[in-house]
Amino acid sequence: MHKIDEYLKIKDAAALLGVSPGTLRNWEKLGKLKAHRNPNNQYRLYKKIDLEKLLNVIAAPAQG
Repeated sequence: MHKIDEYLKIKDAAALLGVSPGTLRNWEKLGKLKAHRNPNNQYRLYKKIDLEKLLNVIAAPAQG
């Protein structure tokens, strides 16, 4: 069973990552980030752990 405090709404997730909610929707369409749906209202929810992993990838220096 998942706890609601393990998730962020799209606006809060976007603020954490420093992007717009539209960017998160695009990343979801491209398969870069998985959004879960609230069963009551179908709002997008993002797991905090997934966002933290993505932040680490964004913050990592480019390999090349």
